[in-house]
Amino acid sequence: MPIDKRIVATAIARIGIGGRPVMAHSSLKALGVVVGGASAVVGALLDRRRTVLVPAFSSGFGVPMPSDRAPLQRNGVDPGFEGPTVGVRRVYTPACGEIDRDMGAVAAAIVGMPDGARGMHPLNSFAAAGPDARKLVAGQTGMDVYAPIRELADRGGYVVLMGVGLESMTALHLAEQMAGRRLFRRWANGPDGEAMELSVGGCSRGFGALDPVLSKVERTQRVGNGLCRAFPLRELLTLASAAIASRPEVTRCTRADCVRCADAVAGGPVQAPPIRLRGRRTGIQMQSE
Repeated sequence: MPIDKRIVATAIARIGIGGRPVMAHSSLKALGVVVGGASAVVGALLDRRRTVLVPAFSSGFGVPMPSDRAPLQRNGVDPGFEGPTVGVRRVYTPACGEIDRDMGAVAAAIVGMPDGARGMHPLNSFAAAGPDARKLVAGQTGMDVYAPIRELADRGGYVVLMGVGLESMTALHLAEQMAGRRLFRRWANGPDGEAMELSVGGCSRGFGALDPVLSKVERTQRVGNGLCRAFPLRELLTLASAAIASRPEVTRCTRADCVRCADAVAGGPVQAPPIRLRGRRTGIQMQSE
């Protein structure tokens, strides 16, 4: 049976979040036939003058780590990998309109809204629409990637999953950081065209293991063929970060060779130890900068 904006809005209303701001993750395909497509879902989310936040990642701006940067260990990349080159000679701006395809149609629709707002992180920006859109994304910087999520939590916001699981919940990367993990480092060109260091999250394929922990604060409603799940963000972050801190392996995915999971569980990136070379004749030790 097809669903429309009214049905989606009714399901969200029944969950009981009122007009509070939300961070939304969705899959139109999982919901079934949606009359009006992504625009209908966005309209339902914006009902009651809500502000809606979505991840709007844009991996096409990634560049290699600068050659003069001291190397990092446990940085979620295979040994010897220097980084992507797709972003060489490209500079991100919030008005670029570019968004990774796997972000979904709803996120793309919000990025395309003329009255929306978008953060300043070249690779992992967040976009928002609604009355407080600019306030939600204003604090994001290259090294403070999850500032919009913290702002949403401070405003009593919710995370809403529509047809997707915890594996899509970006807020859980902030919970990892709260649990003591260091975020991975990547690079993209800054406004001056020079490579700048950025913080980013890691693998999320194992986040489903947190379902038993987060079900304590979950509210649900059926929407078409899928489920609409809502979590109060502040409580979610408290529960998830405590679970990760007490049992770091809980976020590990099922891929035995997942370097991002292995490095995250170990605590995240650290400075590589100095390279020491012994001169053959003098015996002097030389240390790299």
